[in-house]
Amino acid sequence: MVPLEPAISNLYATAHHYDRPNNMSPSGDNYSVVVDFVPGGDTAFEGAAAKTTSIHRVVAKNGQPFSDTTDTEYFNISPYKFLGRSFQSNPTLYYVASAQGALPPTGKPGDTGQLYDATIYSNASKTGGPIGTSTQTWAVTADTATTDVFCVNSVTTLGGIAKTASDCYVIDVQGSVPSIRFTVPN
Repeated sequence: MVPLEPAISNLYATAHHYDRPNNMSPSGDNYSVVVDFVPGGDTAFEGAAAKTTSIHRVVAKNGQPFSDTTDTEYFNISPYKFLGRSFQSNPTLYYVASAQGALPPTGKPGDTGQLYDATIYSNASKTGGPIGTSTQTWAVTADTATTDVFCVNSVTTLGGIAKTASDCYVIDVQGSVPSIRFTVPN
């Protein structure tokens, strides 16, 4: 059992750097990812008080640039609650969360739940109406005697095309997140 909610609140509220080289896909491709979490100031998001963190992800496939994205996450902590996301990269996307589930204080293998649903817009002004949806669920699986893996599993539909992905965080019994794991969207 790991301190789930405190670990995720800490992940978003403090600076973190992860470098994951050599991730083999089932197709034999080699992916690497560098992710930086950089906390920002407090702000308002959709009329609610929010904390912010900028997340910059650089992904390479077989040693060649594949994806370089920066988004700003809007959230509350203690307890953690995702409010939304805005992407500064192309395309610019704007997520507004609803149906958020609460993360429990602790988690053990087999625990699952709803994290949030989101409506996706092409920009913060929401002109043109929604362009997609995203559903995020979470699950905890066993890792080692002192760590578990917390995964956020997403199904995102844009332009009628659904893509799945997982962002996973290794959480130790002290509530630290020593490493990340990911899947590239299908």
